[in-house]
Formats: sequence, C-alpha cells, structure tokens
Amino acid sequence: MHTSQVHQIIEEWTSAPLPQYQPVEQGNAQSFEPFPLRIQGAVLSALKLLRECMVLDALPTSWHFQMNCNIPGLQSKFSELMSPELKFVCSWWVTILCKADCHGDSIILALSHLKPVLLHWVAAMGIMGKLEQACESLFRLYCWLVCTWPRK
Repeated sequence: MHTSQVHQIIEEWTSAPLPQYQPVEQGNAQSFEPFPLRIQGAVLSALKLLRECMVLDALPTSWHFQMNCNIPGLQSKFSELMSPELKFVCSWWVTILCKADCHGDSIILALSHLKPVLLHWVAAMGIMGKLEQACESLFRLYCWLVCTWPRK
C-alpha cells in the first residue's frame, strides 16, 4: 500500500465516527465482526512507516541533551529526515489504531516490533511540538491494549 493511500485512509478514519461492531455468536463465545481489510492494511502500513522514526539516530548525539529551542538548524534537519507522511503517521497512528479497533495477530505482532521505536517517536513528537499529544496517545494505546486485548 502506497503512503498516500495510507494518508487518505487515515484522514477518512480520523474524521469518521467510531465504528460500531456487532457481536457475532460463535458457539459459546462471542467475537466481533472483522474491520475492513483495507483498514487493516492501512494500520499495518502506518505501523511499518512509523519504524522510520529511527532516522532520528542521524541527529548529533549532543542534541539529545539540549532544549529544542537551543539547537540551531534542528527543524531543518528534522524536515530533511522525516517525510510529511511520516510526520502525519506520527501524529495519528494511535488514533487510527484505536478507531479501527483491530486486534488481529498481525496488528499485535506489528505493535510488538514498535517497542524500540517508541523513544524515537516520542522524540519526533517533541520536535514537532506535540509532546502532550504523545503522552495522551501512549495512555490511549495502553488503555486500548489493556481494556480490549485479548478478546476471547
């Protein structure tokens, strides 16, 4: 899936109302109707793209210990390293994940691969001036994982 398609699908989902899933009886257990495969693809593509936050390793190590406002050229170097699509995904990946309410094995596996990326994602959000949003997103992600997974 191309990043512009991911961008379009994320825009659709971030502006759409929360999906309503109907329980489906399966023997003695209930499961939920799967979300559209196109959304699963968008979520997986967004999670894959998010791994590109690791490009922030290219920033000088000395910058890690300075306030963003005290680093001349930070914003221009950041813009060179981070594509507009990556910046967009950084801002919206938790929202799309929670709205899509997708708990497939592939989604959980993709999330498990994000663990080393989260520090870079928080740094990117800080450079974009969205550190509060990053904290709120981490809390939403925690709630989503704890409150809704696993479904059995």
